[in-house]
Parts: sequence; structure tokens; C-alpha cells
Amino acid sequence: MRAVSNFYSFEKLFKKLNVNNLLKIKLKKQFFEIIPNLFNYEEEGEKLSFDIVFIKNIEQQKKLLPHYLFQKISLSDTQELNLHKSIKSIAPFSLNGWDIFISINENNYEFGIYKNLGGVDSLELENILSSNEFIQIEKMDKNQLVFKNGNHDFILHISVLKQALESNRKEQIKNLVIKFTSQIEHEHKSKFIKNISNSLFHNMNKLHGTILLVQDVNESVDNFISKGILFDDPINLFDEYLNYISNCSQDENIAERYYSLIGILSLVLNIDGITLIDNKGQLLGYNIFIDNETVDTSKVVGGARKRAAYSIENSNINGLIGIYFQSHDGDNYFKELI
Repeated sequence: MRAVSNFYSFEKLFKKLNVNNLLKIKLKKQFFEIIPNLFNYEEEGEKLSFDIVFIKNIEQQKKLLPHYLFQKISLSDTQELNLHKSIKSIAPFSLNGWDIFISINENNYEFGIYKNLGGVDSLELENILSSNEFIQIEKMDKNQLVFKNGNHDFILHISVLKQALESNRKEQIKNLVIKFTSQIEHEHKSKFIKNISNSLFHNMNKLHGTILLVQDVNESVDNFISKGILFDDPINLFDEYLNYISNCSQDENIAERYYSLIGILSLVLNIDGITLIDNKGQLLGYNIFIDNETVDTSKVVGGARKRAAYSIENSNINGLIGIYFQSHDGDNYFKELI
């Protein structure tokens, strides 16, 4: 019977597979970091499904695998390894039935795709290869992965890792809210932080991706905006909250007004471009784009949104004090910019 792993026992069970240190420290670290989002990749709105095999020196192993077709795609120097970027770049081949291999060579990593052409009656990798020469990861369903080699296997429940991710997202969102309320001084500030943090957490679970920037209320950032929509009258979310808690018992429409305005924030976060808010809790604008060709984003993993976030973080734009980034596959973080 396969062992079933939770978040805390995963690394212990993985050591049994990696007993001969096939995955060295850097490769293993990067692999562990991407596991929760490994199968969230999409291509044109279609979820991608594939197996992954880490294999020692694919050129030597091919001789033992005549029924398998291997196609090399790219090489990575061991010092320049970016596992997430390399896997994401070849994952779309899975739409045509390919799986992914990562060959662990003496001086580099080779990334490619493979198929078993032998049909259902052909032998699986664990029946052919030495157990210390490969580790295979199979997707059972949306919540379970099987990790195996010739000697050991176990099941990892992704839902357990997702709980850890949700806890981290809550923390990142709270840090964001603390930043965009940093110029508010009021006895109800802490209650507002809790209220809007909870609202944003539930709404951000539905987003396809977003960038939210926090501006110092005493600074202008107009020069960095190439185009976008700025409100003539910013929506002061904290003032609306004070109105809500003071008057909701007298007029039920007050509560609807407050949560409708919070809903505007959630809505614009899901629109292309950047959303801008200041540190007095005022929603300033959305659908904002920047022109910045001075920052090299060629090595950034991800699409236009990730490159935009990287560019902003490395541009030292006067007046910007924080950035919240969330990708469509669940990666998220908040970072102070000063």
C-alpha cells in the first residue's frame, strides 16, 4: 500500500526516493517550491496535464528504453537553473500527449519531452531502470500526485499544500492592506484592516492575475503612467468603512453601499493592467500601463504581468511604496518598494 503524504511528512518520504541524491540541493529546492502550482499551467484556457521524470543521463538510459521516444528541447547550466521557467516553456507539448523529462547530467540539465510508444503492454520505467537513476511524478487527479521509482512510491495530497499556500496568501494580503493604510490614524483602523483583508482574500481567489501598487499619498507618480484610468474623485475605502460601521444599523443600504464599493476594487483588480491605491486607503485608478524599456526582463519567468512587476520592482519609481503581484497559476507576493 502506498504511503500517503501530508505537508509535514512529504520531505521525509521524498528522501527515500532521493536516497542517492539524484536531485541535488538547488534542483530539489526549486522543485519543492513549484510543486503546489505544478499542474496549474494553462494553454489558451486549457489545463495542462503531464507526468515528469527526473532521470540520470538520458543518453545512457535511452539504450534501455527502445519503446520510448525522447525529444530534447533545451539545456540549462547547473548554475543558471530556473526549473519553473524550463518546465513551463515545454508544458504545452502535453496537449499532444507528451510528458516531460529532466536529464541530470554531470555539468548541465537537459529538458525535453517523451512518449511511451509501446502501448499498455510495454514495461514502465520502474520495471526497467535502476531505482537510483530516476524519480517519476504522475498526476492521479487534480488533488493527488504519485512520486515513485523502482523501490518506493507515495501519494502527495496537493490540497494539503494548497492550505499552506492559502495561509501564505492571507499573510501577503494582510501585509498589503497594512501598507495601504499606513497613513491612517484612527481607532477603527485595525478593524478595517481585518475587514478588507478578508474581503480581498476571498475575491482574489477568483482572479486570473493582478498587480496592485501602493502610492505614497504625499507623492505623485503620474510620470511613470503611460496610459490608464484615474478616478477624478478617488474612492476612499476607509471613509466608506467608517460610514458603514456608524450607520449600517439605521439604514441597510449603507452596508450594500460599502460592499459594493469594495466590489469595485475586486473588479478592477481583474482587469488588465495595474491597479493603484494610496496609503490612506484611496482607490486611485486601474487599467494602468507603464513604459519602461530600461529594465532587462529577458530572464523573467512568466508572461507580461510578471515582467511588468519585475520592471516596477527594479525601477526605483519615486512615490511607489509597495507592490502586490498574483499570477493566474496562484503565485503571489507583496513587496515593499522603499
